[in-house]
Amino acid sequence: MIKIIESLEITYGGLPAGGNFDKIAESEYQIGMAKFSEACHCIMGSLNRASEYKTDGRQAVKLELHHIDEEIGLLEKIKRTYGNDIYIDKFNENCDRRDLKDILDNAFELKNIAERGKSAIKIQDYDETLIKMGKLAYNCVIGLCEAIEMNHSDWQVPLTYDSNVFNHPSLDLNVLRARKYFRDTFKETWS
Repeated sequence: MIKIIESLEITYGGLPAGGNFDKIAESEYQIGMAKFSEACHCIMGSLNRASEYKTDGRQAVKLELHHIDEEIGLLEKIKRTYGNDIYIDKFNENCDRRDLKDILDNAFELKNIAERGKSAIKIQDYDETLIKMGKLAYNCVIGLCEAIEMNHSDWQVPLTYDSNVFNHPSLDLNVLRARKYFRDTFKETWS
């Protein structure tokens, strides 16, 4: 039987639904942050469910492959969609420094949760590929939070187009790494 200890035993790897951005969303820009965080939350949920099956572990992971692939696809789509200038314009129309403070406070808290979860993943009679996929999901959340911290730490409103977190290079890299690992290693190992 497959057993993953620590953070993958916690439902959704301890990541809150929507990264708690959904609770503070005053604009579609923030909704994009919530959707991105939710996709990572769902990847961790699939990894968690795969670890809890009482039957053959290989079959359990196979059942979750499609969902993980779909969520990584959502990460890519969310980046493309919310990276458009219109979402910065809409934020600037409806939001102010208090909203930006809420985003930064939430990003700080979510980043701490993701870093603790990532460092808590340990292996107990388990294949390294599942652990690596979990760490990559955490990295996507951490990358979002770091992009928020780097691009919005000056608290300047209105936001500029170049401050859009969905176009931040480190976020691109984290999503690309998750896709590449899923396609080249994870899916091949468990298909």
